Amino acid sequence: MTLSWFQGVRPANDDFMAAIELTSAEGEVSGDNRGATLEQGERFGALAATVWYRWTAPEGGAWRFRTGSAQSRVLAFTGNGVTTLRLVSGNPGSDATIPVEAGGEYRIAVAAESAFSSGRSFELE
Repeated sequence: MTLSWFQGVRPANDDFMAAIELTSAEGEVSGDNRGATLEQGERFGALAATVWYRWTAPEGGAWRFRTGSAQSRVLAFTGNGVTTLRLVSGNPGSDATIPVEAGGEYRIAVAAESAFSSGRSFELE
């Protein structure tokens, strides 16, 4: 048997403060949470390997975010830091519909369904 190891690559938006900005009212972005971690203060039950996005609502109403992966979970929050987040999307699923206010800033997290799932590539739309 041979034991081998290497340094994995963390996604650029692994940390809350490094969230990728979503700049349009609608669209999609390719993402990947392989190698992502939970940072101190992230407590989302069994979920793991979060990557972060930041989005400002162009107008009020209900907006939907989803991934193309049944093993990924989408969560939406308000708040300026990991320890002050307020969940606005309800139970985590492969999609989340959230009520938003025009001009409000929202944080979108995509997470692996459990710590036993190492993450994967996804399309967030």
